[in-house]
Amino acid sequence: MAGGFALLGVYLLLKSDDGPVGTLSCAIPAAWVSLAYSLLIKPQAAVLIVLFLAFAFADRARLRERLTATGIGIVAAFVFAIALVLPFLPTANPIAALQWLLGQYAFGS
Repeated sequence: MAGGFALLGVYLLLKSDDGPVGTLSCAIPAAWVSLAYSLLIKPQAAVLIVLFLAFAFADRARLRERLTATGIGIVAAFVFAIALVLPFLPTANPIAALQWLLGQYAFGS
């Protein structure tokens, strides 16, 4: 299941180039959210983060759009992760949620 979401993220990155140059694609932020969900299930998909970041710099003609969409996607992925973690914590503090999540990953490793 986690691998499926990681593959969905890669697929969305590749499909983001289908639109005309100069338009901001919503596929790149969706790819980052899909990768975040995959990371929440199994952290082994973290090796794809480098690929996702490199994708933003791969095409000079679309550099500005890709960097903007990548920034939006990273923020959306963090918001998505916090939204999924908050129901499992007694506090509603997003910083505490991220600290708890990083602690869980450190414990698991």
